[in-house]
Amino acid sequence: MKKTRKRINKKITALCIIPLVFVAVSLLHLAGAFDYLEYKAYDLRVKLFAGYTRPSNDIIVIMVRNESIEWAQRERGWGWPWPRKAWAEILDYMNLGGANSVAFDIIFSEPSVYRNSRQDEIIDNVAANLELAQTAIAEGQPRTTVGPLYREVLRNLNELSAGKHGPKYLIT
Repeated sequence: MKKTRKRINKKITALCIIPLVFVAVSLLHLAGAFDYLEYKAYDLRVKLFAGYTRPSNDIIVIMVRNESIEWAQRERGWGWPWPRKAWAEILDYMNLGGANSVAFDIIFSEPSVYRNSRQDEIIDNVAANLELAQTAIAEGQPRTTVGPLYREVLRNLNELSAGKHGPKYLIT
C-alpha cells in the first residue's frame, strides 16, 4: 500500500514539476535568455560543418552608392531616384556583357521626380478607386459594385505601364 502511494505521489509531483519547468523555460526563451547561447552554438556548427568554397567569379555585385548617385547627377543629369531609362541602360550594358540574370535590391523610398501630370492623375485615380473598392467590400456591397472599380484600376495601371510591349494587366 505504501509503495503504491509513493508511486502516485511521485507521479503527481512529476505532473506538477513538468508544467512549471515548461513555463519557466518558455518565459526565459521569450525574454531572449537563450539567444547568446544559440548564436554561439550556430557559430560553432558553421565552423565545424560548413565546407569552405571559393567565391565564384561569375557573380558580380554592382553597388549604388552616393558616389554613383553624384556621378549620375553630374554626368547624366539623373536625380535620385533614377529614371527607368537609367535602369534600362544598366540592363542593356549587362546584357552586352552576357549576364544570365540580374537582381535589383534597391528601396525606392523617394517619389520619382520624372513623373508628369498625367501619371500623377492616373496614380490618384488608382488610389481613389482602390479606396472606394475597399470601402464597398467593408460595407458588404455586392460584387457588381466592386468589380467596375477594380476594372478601372486595371485600366489605369495599363495606361500607366503601357509601352512597346502592350498592356501588362489582363482585364476580364
